[in-house]
Amino acid sequence: MQNFQGSGFAVNIPEQCQDLSCYTFLLPTDKQYTPQVSIKFDRVSIDEDLNTFTSRQEMSLLENLEDYKMLNQIEGKQEGRDAIIKTIEWGNKEGRICQQLIYLLEKMGSTNRIYTITCTDLAENFSQSRSTMNEIVRSFKLSSTHHVKVA
Repeated sequence: MQNFQGSGFAVNIPEQCQDLSCYTFLLPTDKQYTPQVSIKFDRVSIDEDLNTFTSRQEMSLLENLEDYKMLNQIEGKQEGRDAIIKTIEWGNKEGRICQQLIYLLEKMGSTNRIYTITCTDLAENFSQSRSTMNEIVRSFKLSSTHHVKVA
């Protein structure tokens, strides 16, 4: 059994179970739409690199989101890990969404984890909430690592 420590709770998870936790943090707002930051991870094969993973994710977004548009993509290293940061928009004009997707590859021996941090707000408000989102992202740490840098 593995002990899982959540936000204000703990549970024992049998070895054959998978942890697919997703944490979502809502930002303060006086607007109708609430900006948010979510953090999750995926277990992937040791053979799968970050570009393959993010390409597969992007294909899913293209197929499922209305009027999807890639605004920016930066590839590099964050604290020695492969990292990709994408900024996208999708949706109709009245409720157009802007998201910054930060992907980090953590090599774990026989498998890898890809952490995805997603910052979301209406496109028209994204620049206003970006500094709070970046503050949260910069504080992200893996168990035995340093801070993640945001472009």
